[in-house]
Amino acid sequence: MAVALDAVWVRVKNVCKQNGLLILSVLAVIIGCLLGFFLRARHLSEQHPPVSRFHGAELDGEMAVEQRVSCLLGRGIRLLLSQGSAACC
Repeated sequence: MAVALDAVWVRVKNVCKQNGLLILSVLAVIIGCLLGFFLRARHLSEQHPPVSRFHGAELDGEMAVEQRVSCLLGRGIRLLLSQGSAACC
């Protein structure tokens, strides 16, 4: 019985060594989701923390994070397209 438990323990350690980053990532997502649900149930303050501005972005402080990210992605794509068209001509 002890030999079987040792073999299982060795196999678990090998799996953790090979897939450690994946395991930690999945655990982080699960813990984040659980923390979010538990904190939502507590009905904390409705105040929002101040949002720091992105370097070089002329955005309102009222814009949502998704709008900021999509704006920055659009700028990056336009920049890449303009450099790509100039490079091939």
